[in-house]
Amino acid sequence: MVALLPFLTARKLIAAMLITWAPGAHAMAPQEGASGADMEAVMRAMQLAQPGPEHAELAKLAGEWTMTITMQMAPGMPAQTQTVDASSRMILDDRFLEVTSTGELMGMPVETLTFLGFDRRLKQYTLLGMDTLGTYWVTAAGAMEENGILRLQGEDDSPDGKQIYTFEFEFINDDTFEQRTLFKQIGHLTFDEPFLMVKVRYQRKDVTSPEPKSTGKVFTVPGPADLTRGEILTASILDASCGQCQFDLPGDGCDLAVRVGDTAWFATGTNIDEHGDAHATDGFCNAIRQARVSGHVEEGKFIITQFALLPDVEG
Repeated sequence: MVALLPFLTARKLIAAMLITWAPGAHAMAPQEGASGADMEAVMRAMQLAQPGPEHAELAKLAGEWTMTITMQMAPGMPAQTQTVDASSRMILDDRFLEVTSTGELMGMPVETLTFLGFDRRLKQYTLLGMDTLGTYWVTAAGAMEENGILRLQGEDDSPDGKQIYTFEFEFINDDTFEQRTLFKQIGHLTFDEPFLMVKVRYQRKDVTSPEPKSTGKVFTVPGPADLTRGEILTASILDASCGQCQFDLPGDGCDLAVRVGDTAWFATGTNIDEHGDAHATDGFCNAIRQARVSGHVEEGKFIITQFALLPDVEG
C-alpha cells in the first residue's frame, strides 16, 4: 500500500489539474452507452466551442490604444479627464480579447485587466474586469443592440451594499470606440436615472489609413424622401454642422443641424454647444463634420436619439 501512495497522489493531482484546466470539457465528453442524440449534443457542444463571427468582430479591437478617461465621482462634482495607454490582443485561439492598461488615476498608479468574449451557448457578450484599485473582479453580460451599442449589465455585492452597473460600448469606426460605465446603484445609494461615472474614448495609435470623409449618404435608408414618412435612421454617418452658417437654413442664431444627402434639418436631442467650441477652426460654425447618428424626422426637425461626433480628418 505504501508503494502505491506516490502513484495515487500523482493521479489525484493530475485529475485536479484537468478539472482546473478544462472547465468546458464536461460538455464535450460522451458518457458510456451514449445514444445518437447524446452524440449529436456532444458534436453541437464541440461546434459551439469554436470561435464565431462575434469573435472576429472582437479581433478588430486588437492593437495599441490611447484612452481618454473622463470620470465624475458623484453627480454634481466636477469631472476629471486624463490619458493612459492600453493594449489589446486576442488570446486562447481567438476566443477572448484581453485588454490591459497602465497609467494614473487621480494621482494613483493603476493597472487594469479586462477580458471580452462571446458565449456562443447563451448568445451573449461577456466581460470580466479587474484592476489594482481592489482585490475583486466584476462581471457583466449582454447583447449588441440594433443601434450598434453593446450593452453589458452586471451586479456586485460588497459589505457596503450592492452595485448595479452597465457597460456601454459604442463603436464609432475601426479606430475609435467609446466605453461608458453607468451605475444604477452604488452601495445604499440608488439613482433615479443611471449615473454616468466613467467615459473612456479609445483612439487607435499609429493609424495609417484614416476613415474617409462621409459623402453625406445614409447607409440605412434609400434616400431623404423616406425620412418624411418617419423612417428611423440607425447609427448612420451624416454631415453635422451649424444650420445657419453651413447649411443655409433660416434663422439668426447658431443651431445644430444634420444633413442627409442634399437635405438638412435642424436637430434636437443635443445642441451645438455640447460638442466643443462651435466657433473654433473645426467647430460647427466653421466646418462640416461627420457624426454617427440615430434618429428620425418629426414635424420638420431631426430628433436625435444617438449622436457621436467622429474625429476630424484633414484633407
